[in-house]
Amino acid sequence: MHSAAEESDTWQDLPEFDADLDDPASDEPVEVTLEISELDESDALDRDDSNAQDLDVGVELDLTLDTAQDAGGHDLVLDIGQLLDAQEEQAADQTDDAAGPLDEGATADVPELDERAAAADEDLDADLDDDGLDEALPGMDADEEGDFGEDVSSLWSSDEFVADETLPAWSAQRWAAEGPVLDARALAAITCAQGNVVAGGQEILWQQGERTARLAVDSGSVVSLALGGSRADSVLYVTALGRLLRRRAGGAVEHCDAWRSCEGMTSSRAVVLELSQPSARAPNTVLLRTSTGSLLCSEDFGASFFTVPAPGDVVALSQASDPAWVLVESRTGLTLAEVNVPGRSLRQVPLDRAAELVARGQSLKLAASGSLVAIADEARGVAVSYDAGKSFSLVAGTSNASAWTAGEHAGSTTLWLSVVEESTSRSWILRVTRGLAERVAELGGRAPAGPGRAPEGVEESSDNVRISALCWDDASSLLWGVGGFGIVSWRLPKDGNE
Repeated sequence: MHSAAEESDTWQDLPEFDADLDDPASDEPVEVTLEISELDESDALDRDDSNAQDLDVGVELDLTLDTAQDAGGHDLVLDIGQLLDAQEEQAADQTDDAAGPLDEGATADVPELDERAAAADEDLDADLDDDGLDEALPGMDADEEGDFGEDVSSLWSSDEFVADETLPAWSAQRWAAEGPVLDARALAAITCAQGNVVAGGQEILWQQGERTARLAVDSGSVVSLALGGSRADSVLYVTALGRLLRRRAGGAVEHCDAWRSCEGMTSSRAVVLELSQPSARAPNTVLLRTSTGSLLCSEDFGASFFTVPAPGDVVALSQASDPAWVLVESRTGLTLAEVNVPGRSLRQVPLDRAAELVARGQSLKLAASGSLVAIADEARGVAVSYDAGKSFSLVAGTSNASAWTAGEHAGSTTLWLSVVEESTSRSWILRVTRGLAERVAELGGRAPAGPGRAPEGVEESSDNVRISALCWDDASSLLWGVGGFGIVSWRLPKDGNE
């Protein structure tokens, strides 16, 4: 006769217990009495589910057999772990049964599976060999030194490569915000020339001296800008929807679609565009980079375009810079190139180790002015060259850079960066001279109310103090920045102190 343990609130989901004790001389059932002893508190502590199956709970069953053959008591220890294992085996058997009976010759197929796996591994090894990866990867023998290459190892151990969150030290000359922060809907692009400043985003702000005009934006928000005309009175802008538009001061919006016919594209195809002005001496000349990798040029401020041949896809374009620079990606890798607009050609310059390290980033930007060329990536930081791209050096403390620009200041070519510090919800303005970065200003954080803070009513967060674009105005020595906060400018005080 079998007896089953009754369900209770204490013992859940246990399989049926079979004492497997039958009295051979009697049909009477065996009486089973459960006596559960309490666990010692110290033993009960720090036990998790993984150890529960190995726990002997000490359950004893006193069996009283009313037979002449065995009138004594019996002790039976109930092992919970074995019961749970039995339940799992039963569930596994049910799963196997549901999947169908197992063929008697199934084991004969196992070597065939191993052979197929080995063949697949051989094919994979062959593919890797075809790509030449075996030669590129270092040895994996723990007893042998991998051939990583002297250049790479020295680069990672170099003190120059410090792509961490350590911010540069403060400059002895701190810059102050010029005037109040101008509130505006989120701005993403800015350009300036001859005392005019134009910023764009969900609207266009056009500042001429003391006057500021607000213009509506057609076809989405502005992502790139250029100022043209002899008096910088025309703006050419690109929207997020891939539209190229032109507007003169006080005039109507003009659609500039000539670039599409130059590329052989229909008006329905969406393409991301980026504008650049290669020289202030030719204000109506603009470069246009497309997300398809083409580089186009217009000498009549967007009315017509021609193609600048490139040996690959153009993946980055410097903004207002003289001359303009591009990064070109081809089958042989990345190459830096100077744009020769009159000659409609590119002068290629190979990347050195520092430049290539940054150029492998995912969000590449270029900044240039004269012989200064900077390659920037938000995650990898900045590599800067002062000899027209012949040699680069990594600038410490420039990771998390969100915007950059370059220009002449105090007789030297200077690179300006904005770096986001999310932990304190502020942005820092960095000035890079002779390959060294220093902090000169801040936006947000503990800055006093007024200049240098986000507009009143705008929550001060890393998104609202993140600078989307910078622009340096050589004529006024003002550094302009735009973002979700609106637009702000910084200037070095006459005494050099705040």
